[in-house]
Amino acid sequence: MLHELIAIYPQADLFALVRFFGDEARIQLLGKRAKTSFIQTLPFAKAKYRSYLTFITLAIEQFDPSNYDQTISSNHAVAKGVLTGPDQRHICYSYSPIRYAWDMQKQYLDQAGFKYGVKVCLPCTPL
Repeated sequence: MLHELIAIYPQADLFALVRFFGDEARIQLLGKRAKTSFIQTLPFAKAKYRSYLTFITLAIEQFDPSNYDQTISSNHAVAKGVLTGPDQRHICYSYSPIRYAWDMQKQYLDQAGFKYGVKVCLPCTPL
């Protein structure tokens, strides 16, 4: 999908939370380079970026799209949280829901090393 968006909007700037692409992904970016969030610079971000889940919302909100008329987000989770102004168009192409929040939660937590610890369960109805 990103390849197609770049082909349609070749002059567009790209933003990403992290950028650790292999050769195949570089080809899909058609030579463009994505501007990244502060998560890119955190220790072990390449191998353990999922460990920084608590910072992802803050990171996406740090991008400043105020100089753009339109923002197109292509994501499965947080990119739709980019802060746009009331006169800016935001088009969000959202993939399947965030798997780590639904059916693959245990697998993602195990891979991130969070097998143990405090788990919070919020009630669905007011007390």
